[in-house]
Amino acid sequence: ASRVLKQIEKHFAPGLDRERIRQAFIHNTNPWHSLFRKSPIGWTSRGRKRLQQVIAEANQYVQTLNDKFTDPSYGGSAGGVPNYLKEIDLGRRDWNEADRAHLVGLYDGNLHRVDSWVRDIVTAWRQARADREIVIVVLSDHGEAFGEHGRFRHNSTLYSEMLRVPLIIHPHRMAEELAAERDQLRSLADVTPMLLRLLEVPLPAGSIWPERFLTMYDGGAEPRSFVPLRTAGRPLYGLRTPERLAIYDSLTRQWLFAPDTEAAEANLRLTESATFVGMVGTLDRLLAHAAANRAAVPRAAFDEAARKRLKTLGY
Repeated sequence: ASRVLKQIEKHFAPGLDRERIRQAFIHNTNPWHSLFRKSPIGWTSRGRKRLQQVIAEANQYVQTLNDKFTDPSYGGSAGGVPNYLKEIDLGRRDWNEADRAHLVGLYDGNLHRVDSWVRDIVTAWRQARADREIVIVVLSDHGEAFGEHGRFRHNSTLYSEMLRVPLIIHPHRMAEELAAERDQLRSLADVTPMLLRLLEVPLPAGSIWPERFLTMYDGGAEPRSFVPLRTAGRPLYGLRTPERLAIYDSLTRQWLFAPDTEAAEANLRLTESATFVGMVGTLDRLLAHAAANRAAVPRAAFDEAARKRLKTLGY
């Protein structure tokens, strides 16, 4: 039993869930409980019925959302599971506009559900801390593709559907300086130093930050003239400026677009070759600089508990 308890502590992050599992195991392995029980202590017919009721209610709620955001008469095979979308991206599965509309509807239903959770969190905060103002920031680390360039999911291309994300800040006065620059080029890396400055949060003593971070924190950074880009997995590199988007991964696969006009026939690579070469040269210098300085960047030390906490967050 002691070995199992150690395994529970090893495989589950600290928190309420781990403690519940730990207590349930201890309760079920007390010496006065038989080793030949067919079900855990407390697992009664009433508990089974209640769990079945919760599952049924959850399934009904999901179906209600699906009917709200999708066409109930849809008879295709499209599903929002990763393997289905991966097969589309790999060219192993065909899709049509009805499939696409169904996938968009499933995604909208998912967003609706998350919105309800955010509402619950904000409501609970305002009830518990009515004396303190709440600052809400809504953003995303990437966009989502729904067949715009024959691809679904995210982080697989560098087109606008992957790059453009919302930035919603409440109360509005927190975003006044950005509102005047809504058409300027920005990066998610600009959000954290801006919020820390607006909230007057001091940086930890001895911490090391990029030069632009510190400039943003001090309130002196201008909008970006370019943003380097890279996909996950097999790398696809790009550079975004206010006027152009350059993408390449080989000598034969090169594109240059005006923002939001990324159709194959809109490729400006040949007609604006000097612009493309200059942007790729900038990107190459950035990559070389990053590689040269990677070894000089101090590595943060994490203990096992910190690693587990990071893992629960998806890192």
